[in-house]
Amino acid sequence: MTTEIVDLQADVLPYLGLKSMPSDGGAKLQGIIDACISSIEFETGPISATTITNEIHDGGDTSIYLRTVPVISVTTMTEIIGMIPYTLTLQPVGAPVDNFGFSIDDYAAGRITRRSAGSQPFPFYANTGNISVTYVAGMSATPPNLRLAILEFVKHIYQWGQQANRPAFGAAPDEVPGPGPTGYLMPNRVRELLEPNLRPIVIG
Repeated sequence: MTTEIVDLQADVLPYLGLKSMPSDGGAKLQGIIDACISSIEFETGPISATTITNEIHDGGDTSIYLRTVPVISVTTMTEIIGMIPYTLTLQPVGAPVDNFGFSIDDYAAGRITRRSAGSQPFPFYANTGNISVTYVAGMSATPPNLRLAILEFVKHIYQWGQQANRPAFGAAPDEVPGPGPTGYLMPNRVRELLEPNLRPIVIG
């Protein structure tokens, strides 16, 4: 799905100032693009829509947190009560239907709350691994700051390889690596562009 975020020919080549496709047909550049997107998604969560199937959670609390965020939508949610599986349906606060509802309270954090017929928080049945969720994670559209971050990161890696660490595009002093798992390759200006979309830290 990475080609949906930035396109090699339409976006990356002009950004690098290249007037034609490299002799390898762009294979090396596409590899750089894919690697940069993977590194950025490590920090932000998926950008392209990604289906997560049958993610398992324990019951007992009123809320669960989906593990891959941000969340676009929940496709199906099943809660096993005793030995019987029940399908839960999306019932936003103020629009209850029955006692088998849930609300998505925070798409960025992936927080889902079990709801009663009166829209009140209601504990999931207490058991181990009795909740199954299939959902779509990602972003409905690529934010401009993330698109720019990808292009800047690709340019940084490309010029690093081409010029043996000598700036070829007028690089500024902010090339000093930032902290974090990808900090040794990711320049600070790229990390700053990611700030609005960094995945939240969920405790508990």
